[in-house]
Amino acid sequence: ATGALVKHYHFLCGADVHGVANTKFAGQQDIVTDSIGPGMYRLQETGRGGGIRTFNLQGATEYGGAIDFMDEDNFWDNFNANIDEAATDAHWSSEMTFDYLLEKHDYLGVDGEGMPLINYIHYDVDYTNAFWNGSWATFGDGASTWNPLTSIDIVAHEFAHGVTGNTAQLVYR
Repeated sequence: ATGALVKHYHFLCGADVHGVANTKFAGQQDIVTDSIGPGMYRLQETGRGGGIRTFNLQGATEYGGAIDFMDEDNFWDNFNANIDEAATDAHWSSEMTFDYLLEKHDYLGVDGEGMPLINYIHYDVDYTNAFWNGSWATFGDGASTWNPLTSIDIVAHEFAHGVTGNTAQLVYR
């Protein structure tokens, strides 16, 4: 009633925050992430088309149970027994794939209209494959810690299925 300040919160968050990732296959790379709170960053961005999002399936095959990959300082040094560094490879590779399509072919995302590039990492257990389902890309970890299927050539290959499906109407088989 008096106009006096009762409580003040310093809670500054922002989408499209620049971070650094130590990837498994591409070394240290600049990435873009989402700040969702003080000391809370996730592998999502909104600046490229409909965005780029990278989720953790935690060894499951049901997409509804996927969670965000999180980091406290936006320096993604997430090498661990779960092979979480595969997530930063997929996220960075998706950013580079989006940039390539736009810069070299004047094509916005995989559908020409900025469709979000969505990655699901850690599909199943020891799943040695990656695939495109028409809406997102899914990546297995492979049979050993040396080969998660998230290098830039594999990530770009999966999103290329989206490009051919949206341009040539080819059936993914």
